[in-house]
Amino acid sequence: MTLVVGVDIGGTKTSAGLVDSSGTLLAVRTQPTPAAQGPAAVLDTAVGLVGEVASGAGEITAVGVGSAGVVDPRRGVIVSATDAITGWAGTDLRGEVSRRLGLPVAVDNDVHAHALGEQWRGAAAGYADVLLVAVGTGIGASVVLGGRVLRGAHSVAGHAGHVPAVAAAGRPCPCGGHGHVEAVASGPAMLAEYRGRAAAAVLEPSGAPGLADVARLAAEGDRIAVSVLTGGAAALGSTIGGLMNVIDPEVVVVGGGVAACGELWWQALREGIAAEVLPALREVPVGPAALGGDAALLGAARMALEVAG
Repeated sequence: MTLVVGVDIGGTKTSAGLVDSSGTLLAVRTQPTPAAQGPAAVLDTAVGLVGEVASGAGEITAVGVGSAGVVDPRRGVIVSATDAITGWAGTDLRGEVSRRLGLPVAVDNDVHAHALGEQWRGAAAGYADVLLVAVGTGIGASVVLGGRVLRGAHSVAGHAGHVPAVAAAGRPCPCGGHGHVEAVASGPAMLAEYRGRAAAAVLEPSGAPGLADVARLAAEGDRIAVSVLTGGAAALGSTIGGLMNVIDPEVVVVGGGVAACGELWWQALREGIAAEVLPALREVPVGPAALGGDAALLGAARMALEVAG
């Protein structure tokens, strides 16, 4: 059985998983990402974790890495990145990991890795044409067509959070633009909106230190929480519906921390999608991701199997 290692590098944590060619995750190790210490420290952590999960496992044939940032899988380089990892942009991710391990290495964006994992062993298993949307601190997406990830000419395909949305008109987006759906539907955006409305309404302290608390308050009938949660979900649903009209997927998978906000959020999301999709797409299944944090590891491992030969 061929053995590979999948690595998931994020701004907060880095994980590595030992995976066999059937897609069974055999071992996982995780450490905090030393993001403030720069690329060399981040790479040291990732390579160290590969060594830990591979120890005593037999011959490892390749490594796959899903990373935060815009990744050019052809050159193996981080094209651009936020300051979540200091100095990450420009890092020769594939070259450095391969040099340190002496193995073939495949690299891609972490959301693309997530989609490949869900298609291989998760909620999109058995489908060739998939739209995966990840909703958390930001909003990202991955399009898989004919079993292959669509990356685009500049490796930025999938930035669904930066599609214009009517509900976000005039609102600043973390990318520096205005009016993008991420500005109204991401976790931080909805939390900030709830806090702002609660303060304006001169309410008692909101009891909502996090988005999970907003979701709880919405489930309990708090009118501001309901409005914020369903408004954000409907805006995202409208964006997803528009993307579906362009992509024509067999299935839509939605993951990330915001997708755990409960049935009110999901109902508004589905209603937003239904208001936009063409008639032929009304029966396309839309549901939650199944693999959680393992998805990106499995997707990265699948990339590794492709370069293992």
